Amino acid sequence: MTEFDPRSPYNSLPELPPVTEIETLGVMRALNLASRALANLNGTALSVPNPQLLIDTFAIAEAVASSEIENVITTSDELYRYLAVGNERASDATKEAARYRPALSLGIERLRDQPQLNAQLLTDICGQILGSKTDIRDTPVYIGNPLTRYVAYTPPYGKPTLLRLIENLLNFANDDASTLDPIVKMAIIHYQFEAIHPFPDGNGRTGRIINILFLLLKGLLDQPVLYLSRYFLSHRREYYAGLRSVTEAGAWEAWIRFILGGVKEVAEEGRDNLTKIRELRREFADRARIDAPTASSEQLMDLLFMRPYATTKMVQEVDGVTRATARSRLEALAKAGMLERIKSGRHQLFRNSQLIEILVGRSDDMEFVVHFGDG
Repeated sequence: MTEFDPRSPYNSLPELPPVTEIETLGVMRALNLASRALANLNGTALSVPNPQLLIDTFAIAEAVASSEIENVITTSDELYRYLAVGNERASDATKEAARYRPALSLGIERLRDQPQLNAQLLTDICGQILGSKTDIRDTPVYIGNPLTRYVAYTPPYGKPTLLRLIENLLNFANDDASTLDPIVKMAIIHYQFEAIHPFPDGNGRTGRIINILFLLLKGLLDQPVLYLSRYFLSHRREYYAGLRSVTEAGAWEAWIRFILGGVKEVAEEGRDNLTKIRELRREFADRARIDAPTASSEQLMDLLFMRPYATTKMVQEVDGVTRATARSRLEALAKAGMLERIKSGRHQLFRNSQLIEILVGRSDDMEFVVHFGDG
């Protein structure tokens, strides 16, 4: 391999596929466990009556973790409140994280019409994340600490080089004749996209959306319910060390096994959470029929599991009732101990705290280790 200099644009980034044995015995053992866990997760997701519950609730939780990796710091609670009432006083970080879910939805919708990854799709996803149009960069960037001038990595530079590398990446991703397992290919694609770093900003979050879209595209998931960002957060040092080791030493096996371990861990956790959400949804419906019968419609129950914070206006829309009736239904659920009344500025919100506890699964005050670089 060409000697790597982190301060020079890595224009010699090797094209895909990697010129080394990929599916080693260690990789295949890890792949077996990851594939089984992913299949179990997908089977559990298929048992949830309303798939929109999964898209909304899981994507919101992912938005927080994926943004946090890039130093865009908000909390699940702040994001849920913002999505409920659209408070203009919300932090810029919260507003930025809120764009993750529509970016994912954009990708899913586009793949229904054209089931292949393409450069325009990646560009539009990144633009949705940033809240403005973007394009393949024509300026150099680096990953490092601008205060100390430490440079960990300098991605390739020069639009012809970037376009060539992106075309190669997409050809590899869309090659149905490849014998590589799709989960293994996802791990390779993730490294390559981050190494190319094609956009001025938003690369990390775009890359993590590509992971989900690729598994959907290859039929390993029917709904977007596998999110690796929390795994990358909790194994942050391993994540960045793994990326660097591929760059400096071609350490593909260790990187792929790390990703496969993440797929297994996250799929198992996701399956447990789906089971808990399904049971909580059933419990809510049963309790509402007894303790708040006027508020027991299926539409309202679904709403409470798509939007952890509910408002009177939301209930008006899903149940087709007056404002007063909508408010009385939320009050009845709060009186039954199912929802929690929350004041947010001039808005009265009703929080499904039990659902949030399942989705967050950790304190929003988790210790944060700074990563320098663009997202």
